[in-house]
Amino acid sequence: MDSRPEDLEQMSLFEHLRNLGEQMLAEPDFHRDALEGILDEVLEDIQTLHRGYQKPPPPGGEVVQAFVVEALDLYAQCVESMKTYLEEPEATRIQQGLEKAEEAEDLLVAVEMVIQENKEALSGGQVT
Repeated sequence: MDSRPEDLEQMSLFEHLRNLGEQMLAEPDFHRDALEGILDEVLEDIQTLHRGYQKPPPPGGEVVQAFVVEALDLYAQCVESMKTYLEEPEATRIQQGLEKAEEAEDLLVAVEMVIQENKEALSGGQVT
């Protein structure tokens, strides 16, 4: 799958991991070291984001923070499953990892919807 750099910028982490997982399953002769490097970079990015959520959230943001941290943990589990696949190539490892990534994506979409709904309520529906 050839992607242009601007396409990669628009791709969600879930889409990136799904594409990577599908590619790993489709190509039995993958370059292990290159894939391990990519997965390590993704895991490092996830861990950096996770550290950003260690400080206390603003008032009322506790639930959003908890869901985002949970999503990041699920993404990290996905990447760890993919890394395990490099050592022990069993398709179920990729499938289980991608299920974790899908759960993470669902959480983030739900958080985004709640934030959007609250923005709309605060911007248009206030009575003074």
